[in-house]
Amino acid sequence: MIIVPEISVVMSVYNGQPFLSEAVDSILNQSFHNYEFIIINDGSTDGSTKILQQYAAIDTRIVLIEQENKGLITALNTGLEKAKAPLIARMDADDIALPHRLEVQRNYMHSYKNIDLLGSAVTVIDEQGQPSKTITYPRTGPALDQYIYERGSPVAHPAVMMRREAVIDLGGYRDAYKHAEDYDLWLRMHKHGVIDNLNEVLLMYRHHRNKISVKHAYDQALISVVARHASKVDPDPTRELTVLSEDTLDLFSVNQAILKWEMLDILSTSLLLSPDPKAIEEILQQCPQTLPLQAKIFAARMHIKLAFAAFKANNFAKSMIFILKAMYIHPRHTMSMVLYKLMN
Repeated sequence: MIIVPEISVVMSVYNGQPFLSEAVDSILNQSFHNYEFIIINDGSTDGSTKILQQYAAIDTRIVLIEQENKGLITALNTGLEKAKAPLIARMDADDIALPHRLEVQRNYMHSYKNIDLLGSAVTVIDEQGQPSKTITYPRTGPALDQYIYERGSPVAHPAVMMRREAVIDLGGYRDAYKHAEDYDLWLRMHKHGVIDNLNEVLLMYRHHRNKISVKHAYDQALISVVARHASKVDPDPTRELTVLSEDTLDLFSVNQAILKWEMLDILSTSLLLSPDPKAIEEILQQCPQTLPLQAKIFAARMHIKLAFAAFKANNFAKSMIFILKAMYIHPRHTMSMVLYKLMN
């Protein structure tokens, strides 16, 4: 008798050897068993291919797809296309899923049929697996509505479970939004469905220098701002778009200084985990000369993030200067954000 899987776990791998075995083991050792594990080996040139072939030979739940390097977006869309289950769980090759992750998310999705996308809290770990902080995301409702349009991705991509039908109906991941393809998809899902998060930690999210969000932080910030504003004016969530650039920002009837402050707010987020004094100065050099009223919340938040980054880099004087600047720009938001970060 053929058993149809309830969950398709989709993971793309490109030269992921250092952490690959931990990631794969964490899925194979789940408390929930009725799933298929679709792994797209996207033209790896390190030892990933051998590792994956060894796993595929001993566990029939693994569906190994070998292809030449086509990039993350193509690989993920291939996984969506091949998936047999109604629920898709994303996984990255450098993270660790907690043993009950699939069970908890599957049960929640079964209980709440209106939820199309479900994330969870994550614990950030370093290259050695040592935890540094826990990140929680907003639950469905006004808090998530505000978060997705003012701050960025409302879920951790490798921790999500989503309904395959909803994702396919929206056209999956779009090539034009490279490095922010997940945020673009979440924005479209938010307009046409329901997003929620669990407060429970279900994933260990590894932060390291080769992570895509670290290597392509500027492009990610730019495309995120484009995706945010495009979602407000584009009536067709499945439309194929051309490659985007900074010139694309000119298409929106929004003050360019506001768009730039939004972008710098997103860009400064990467410094919270990798406090780099040089990167701090590079962000400051890009600040617009003007600060429109609508951009004050983004400018204040950027300065707060720089303050925490400078503090982590042991530059306490500069950290205090950034806090004072944030207080001057937007006192109420600064106080609430500082208190939140100190308590989390």
